[in-house]
Amino acid sequence: MNRVRKERAPASEETRLKHRMRMLKNNPMKGKFGVESPRYNKPWSTESRQKLSKSRTGLKTSVRSKFLGTKQSEDFKKKVSEGLKKKRAAGWKPLHYKASIATRLKMSNSQKNRIFTPEHKAKLKLARARQILPFKDSKLEQAIEKKLVENNIPFTKHARLKGTPDFLVDNKICVFVDGNYWHANPLLFAPDVYIARGRTAKDVWFYDLEVNRILCKDKYIVLRLWESDITNNIDSCINKIQLERVML
Repeated sequence: MNRVRKERAPASEETRLKHRMRMLKNNPMKGKFGVESPRYNKPWSTESRQKLSKSRTGLKTSVRSKFLGTKQSEDFKKKVSEGLKKKRAAGWKPLHYKASIATRLKMSNSQKNRIFTPEHKAKLKLARARQILPFKDSKLEQAIEKKLVENNIPFTKHARLKGTPDFLVDNKICVFVDGNYWHANPLLFAPDVYIARGRTAKDVWFYDLEVNRILCKDKYIVLRLWESDITNNIDSCINKIQLERVML
């Protein structure tokens, strides 16, 4: 005899909440983080990693996943840009909207008096050394790189020096490709003009000069190429690099 299974009514929010709280209360991992965690300093086995990878195959990481890895047309990009401008003008803010300057200052001050152990400092230093910044070269950097290759000029990209030079030529000449806005071209910006991240043009100039001073102290030659100079006459910028090489 086949029994007819009755359909259950969906659980109420109160029941669901009780269930979640009961699961949390009985969870052996509750309140255990870092060294107290049973999995602390225990690497995942190859089999476990494969299972996790297989279980996540096909899952969407975000709403925009369908656009990842695909090249969009210029018309599509323009439509998306115009749509976002209208939404922002109406007061819309994305979920990843940057925190206010006051909040960022609080976060920064909370880390100032923090004491790191030598072991932790060594881990941070190693992690920073593995990073490759920036993640993508700008069009100006790509143009300069192309010219350097054409002229058979040896160089290294994004050397791990103060300020992270865009190109290190002959292991001696630090070449920076400075955008007119982000580095506040003095021909276009007054000293008190706000640039970004709470800094004025004067602050940006001071930082760049400090980078130049440290590199020169370490016996490097610093050469800064402005965006406007590269756009107007890129060959003259390459000639500057060639001249510095001759004077070595």
